Amino acid sequence: MARGPRRICTTSAGFADGLPQSLTQTKNGAGGYVLSQGQRCPYIAGVEMDLVAIDTSDSGYVERGDVVELIGPTIPIDAFAAAAGISGYEALTRLGPRCYRRYQKL
Repeated sequence: MARGPRRICTTSAGFADGLPQSLTQTKNGAGGYVLSQGQRCPYIAGVEMDLVAIDTSDSGYVERGDVVELIGPTIPIDAFAAAAGISGYEALTRLGPRCYRRYQKL
């Protein structure tokens, strides 16, 4: 149940892209999040094939075309994987061909 009026947005990524369905927030508050406008926004509802809903109520105004971070500098692969209850290796191997990748030399 929502704790008042909420602003819900969808992202064009889903389990076909490698997002585990276990990222969805549970009743005890566990679950994954994305970063939007510098704020953590939890996944809500279910991860669908090509989209996932996120609660952007606390991140300020969000509009079509804004970028959200699913995995990156602020959300490392191990944090993303831990929220889904899987290993970082499994999270990386699940990522589909539609995912944007940038390789960096360390």
